[in-house]
Amino acid sequence: MAVYRFRLVSLKNPHMESAKLRPYQPVLPLVSLPELPPRPAYPSLWVDDDDYEPYLKPLYSRLWRVYLRFDTGEPRRKRQLFFGKHMVFVNADYAEEYVKGLKVLMEKAAHDGHVQQVENNVFYATNTHSAKRDAEARHEVPGITYHDIRLAIKAEKLWEEYAVSAKATIQSGSLGDSGVMVESIRAFGTSVRSWTGWKTPNNPRVDGTRKKSKTAKSGVVSSSLPSSKKDISS
Repeated sequence: MAVYRFRLVSLKNPHMESAKLRPYQPVLPLVSLPELPPRPAYPSLWVDDDDYEPYLKPLYSRLWRVYLRFDTGEPRRKRQLFFGKHMVFVNADYAEEYVKGLKVLMEKAAHDGHVQQVENNVFYATNTHSAKRDAEARHEVPGITYHDIRLAIKAEKLWEEYAVSAKATIQSGSLGDSGVMVESIRAFGTSVRSWTGWKTPNNPRVDGTRKKSKTAKSGVVSSSLPSSKKDISS
């Protein structure tokens, strides 16, 4: 069973000089969930700029965020992008019930995800191992693809069932989460993988902002869950 750690990294890198950092980003106006995107071919491609309006924006409005996994245990994969969300339920029983349903969705999709549960709090994040940045890429690089967007939409619909029945708490966007909203997944992912002079910062609460330009977007991320979390990785 793989146990991942979502930790913060600094932005002290010349590629990130244009970074504009601010406190936790406000929630976007709620956007209706889209239909599922088509199932991608193998290897699947990272979502591109054209996917922001139809897929990313609706999910961002529901507190889904882009996360960076930092893992010193895997030198060749120590910076990977994930798509995830923190969810809070009325009690731990509902949270555990949701996790079971989430694992069923992952099994049906044959697509592993990362799930952490701490009492009534759940953090779910997903990415695709066999992926390429674009069609011209020679090597596979783990990232966010339509596989992950499809699962995120399904996971959100499942969460809505708990929300409408008052089993889940609708968050205001100030949960202490430090995931980021970026318009260009490919530009952001390419930039963070090129960092060379980075270190773990003393202050674990820094967030990035989404800009309209197609240049690399910046941000640092963390699951912000306690170290006593229950890790459930399929």
